[in-house]
Amino acid sequence: MQIKPITYEQTPEVYRWKELLSNTHRKFEKEKGGKVFVVFSIKKDNKKLIYNLEVIEDIKQEILRLRGHKSSV
Repeated sequence: MQIKPITYEQTPEVYRWKELLSNTHRKFEKEKGGKVFVVFSIKKDNKKLIYNLEVIEDIKQEILRLRGHKSSV
């Protein structure tokens, strides 16, 4: 898992981050058998928040897959 801080000005550029990192992530997945997830962090009202909340469910599903389970978390 990678945590990347972003600012609101960079928010539209998130897809570019994903493209740039995808090659190294594919290599890791091939060598290690697990996926790499990028969590984008933003600061709002002096608190750190996850920008891409959908990644949480993806991480849960990958943990289950690695453990050999098929049911949801």
